[in-house]
Amino acid sequence: MRPPLVLLGTHRSGTTLLVRLLRALGLFAGARLEANLEPWFFLRRNEWLLRRAGGAWDRPRPLRELLEDREFFAAAVERFASDVRGRAFREFTGGDRGALDGAWGWKDPRNVFTLDVWSAVFPGARAVHVTRHGVDVAASLLERTTRARARGDSVLRVWPLPNRIKAALSPYDFRNWYGQSARCRTLEASFELWEESVDEADRALDRHRAAGLETLELSFESLVRAPADELSRVARFAGIDASAEALERATADVLAERGEAYRNDPRLVAFFETVRDRPAMRRRGARATGEGA
Repeated sequence: MRPPLVLLGTHRSGTTLLVRLLRALGLFAGARLEANLEPWFFLRRNEWLLRRAGGAWDRPRPLRELLEDREFFAAAVERFASDVRGRAFREFTGGDRGALDGAWGWKDPRNVFTLDVWSAVFPGARAVHVTRHGVDVAASLLERTTRARARGDSVLRVWPLPNRIKAALSPYDFRNWYGQSARCRTLEASFELWEESVDEADRALDRHRAAGLETLELSFESLVRAPADELSRVARFAGIDASAEALERATADVLAERGEAYRNDPRLVAFFETVRDRPAMRRRGARATGEGA
């Protein structure tokens, strides 16, 4: 089994686009995936850790505090390592562990906060961090929450009995509440989630590098601006041998205009002016409106 590629980045930062492109080049990203191309095996365990810490996908900070407890951290690593060694991992491999002899990995925004755990489970794991402009992320988070509410989705929904029985029997209870967020109801609150995530990603990647492990950072804006070139860079990092033709085919439908889309919305441009000097924005080289990325 080769060391995996761990893809991480804030929700709505472009990790789904990246894993879709890498799968087109041959990356094995899991046999059972949900709608955002996140494998259920890792998704359940990441969310389970968040809930044990008293957090959730949109309130991840408590997990960082809990994982600082060495006893809890060691127990989490052992529990998940045992799952990987056992039959439970068939959910990810589809029963074919040979799929892990080539390039493989998975994406989940929660990996930002659980990277240390999975790096201990999989020695030699390499990390790819996808970044995106904070205002675009905030706008996308708000839009998703707004759409969910317009559909009438509610965290108060009573699930059918078979769903409740299945959840009760699972050691890692999980329901995907992406569309439900009491937090991401404003641009400011959504932007704060982006700040928390990129701050933690910076710390996690520093620890990863200090341990002698490989990391790569990729901006969503550069990926959509020069998709074949950027995908080629990630593919080399992942150990995927991709021809120029394969890269062009994989990236044929990538839209350059998705980068820094906030510039087309006066409301978002005004919001950018209020956050442009925040530390997380400065660290990512945010520039004045109209100057480029």
